[in-house]
Amino acid sequence: MTNDAEALRKLVSSGIIGVAADLLTAVVVLGTMFLLDSKLALVAIVMAPVLALVTGNLSRFVRDKWRVARRNIASMTAKVQDLMVGARVTKAMAQEERSLADFNRVNVANAEAQIRAEVTANIYEATVGFFAALITSLIWLFGGQQVLGAYTAIGDLVAFTQYTASFLEPVQNISTFYGEIQSALAGAERIFAVLDVEPEISEAPDAVDIPEGEGVLELRDVSFEYVKGQPVLRGISFTTMPGERLAIFGPTGSGKSSIINLIGRFYDPDEGEVLIDGVDLQRVRLESLRRRVAMVLQEPYLFQGTLRYNLKFGRPEVSEREMVRVAGLVGIHEAISRLPGGYEEEVGGRGSGLSYGQRQLVCLARAILADPRILILDEATSSVDPYTEQLIQGALREEMAHRTILIVTHRVSTVRDADRIIVLDGGRIVDVGGHDELVVRNGLYRRLCEAQLVSVG
Repeated sequence: MTNDAEALRKLVSSGIIGVAADLLTAVVVLGTMFLLDSKLALVAIVMAPVLALVTGNLSRFVRDKWRVARRNIASMTAKVQDLMVGARVTKAMAQEERSLADFNRVNVANAEAQIRAEVTANIYEATVGFFAALITSLIWLFGGQQVLGAYTAIGDLVAFTQYTASFLEPVQNISTFYGEIQSALAGAERIFAVLDVEPEISEAPDAVDIPEGEGVLELRDVSFEYVKGQPVLRGISFTTMPGERLAIFGPTGSGKSSIINLIGRFYDPDEGEVLIDGVDLQRVRLESLRRRVAMVLQEPYLFQGTLRYNLKFGRPEVSEREMVRVAGLVGIHEAISRLPGGYEEEVGGRGSGLSYGQRQLVCLARAILADPRILILDEATSSVDPYTEQLIQGALREEMAHRTILIVTHRVSTVRDADRIIVLDGGRIVDVGGHDELVVRNGLYRRLCEAQLVSVG
């Protein structure tokens, strides 16, 4: 997008003005040529249909070559970004030479594509130049015959030839610029291919706000698949209670994250309904939904800016006092206070400068400050120590006493104190209950407890 937009910028900022000037010059000079000698002027433009036919066919090849070149530029840029972000992994695994070889392969492909595009563009320009020389030669041929026949003075022929050169110069400039136009158009195709993508999820024309309620979440016989014929969720049904801490627990690949995606309406179920306070999410305005549902995802993401900016991101109008209170509630206030800038400390992209666990706590505080009716925690405390996790769980129980907390995890230590635990396996609910009863009656839950060295006695 960056490279393609830059090509368009050059076309719009300077190229169009130059082309307009050249076109005006060509029209004025051609008019003057007709006033001097209409027959010779006809000779000058008689080759125009042939030139248009040849260049029209060539233009398709020029655009195709530039389209390939643009794709290769994008591939090279993506490879550079990939290698820069993964530099630490590359060094840790001693794969510098392999990474350089991968880059060289992409770079060579890009260079070859650029050369082919430039060569094709130069062939186009040379073709236009050949026809320009041919036109000049024809004018001298027919004009020379008129001079020999005493129909035209030699001075008039020389002047007409000069006008012809003045006419052909802007034509050649336009043809030279044509290659740049093809490059920009190839970039424009790629830009609009992105801009024209229709979102998979859209609001209904008669979408409504979620009514003020207790944040009761309900899934009714929900089935879902990312790939046709490969179901991820099968017949999922459950209802939360106001103020309940409900845990969704299961091994990797059991469908936990897919349930989150459906609740946030990043996808729609293939079958069944997802409702909040009795309203189907497919009938709800997305802004209304996401004001009432806050998520703390497994991968903590912070924006480049101050910690204050990140903490208040979901609700900028929240007071300083409330911000500090919630930061203390989740256990991140002291760490922020020790930073040189405190809450004004700048964090880099993705939160560089903070530990992984600290980023998780900042994201948790951000979600609570957004004042949601439903709070979803997707492995949100996986990188904090057990003591801090227990403090957070206790604080959340008090803070969200009249709201719904949905805990999504595969860690037994995180769910054992939940009010209810839904055990998922293979995209199905295999059991529901408290920790103690699930240990007794559910073999999968018991095995996972034993694997994580959690007492089942």
